[in-house]
Amino acid sequence: MATGRLESVWLTNLTKKGWSAEAAKTFVTQWVPSTQRTYDHLIEQFIEFISTKGLCLLTVKEPVVIEFLQLLLSSLSQPRSTLSAALAALSHFYQGLGVRAPMTQDVHRFVGALVKVETTLPLCHSSVFDISALRNMFIDWDRTHMDVAWLRMKAIVLMAVSLMLRPSDIAPKSLERHKNGLVPRLFRKSQIVQEQGALRITLFGNKNDYSRDGQQVLLQPSSEA
Repeated sequence: MATGRLESVWLTNLTKKGWSAEAAKTFVTQWVPSTQRTYDHLIEQFIEFISTKGLCLLTVKEPVVIEFLQLLLSSLSQPRSTLSAALAALSHFYQGLGVRAPMTQDVHRFVGALVKVETTLPLCHSSVFDISALRNMFIDWDRTHMDVAWLRMKAIVLMAVSLMLRPSDIAPKSLERHKNGLVPRLFRKSQIVQEQGALRITLFGNKNDYSRDGQQVLLQPSSEA
């Protein structure tokens, strides 16, 4: 039986396909260590669950997955993140095994229903962020006395505030850098498209770019401009 470790499963799969060890190792870095630990824990739980039932990992059917997800709910007050992580972990795991995953569209719909029914502790919303500190910071920054690195950081922070994203979403560390530690430009022209006064910006390589096709964010025009 498989070890339950997502990285090991994929490394074995890719090696069998003829991938080099270096390429296979690079492939599994798409999951950061914290995500891998979360996925591994959920996968281990699933393997233990089906083992107690005397079932084969490779032939598990939809009802068994649903029963496992229901079991996870027993200790959850905010089930959305854990159930979503469980579906993602099992999906990646079965892909690594090279077999069809038992997570059908009905399973995903069932999870949506579980979240609505079983959530007992609503998410706490933080208060509105006071942007005055950032505004004052930009006023204090003198463009004539800033090097390229600081000018780039200023652009990243300003764009992050405008799009309500993290600076790491605008310029993730996964992007290729030059020897001096900087990418040649913040955006390519193809990443910024004007649409009826708004800007549609495509971001690559951040945590929200799950498919690696780019995350699109629409920046609406300001009524005060």
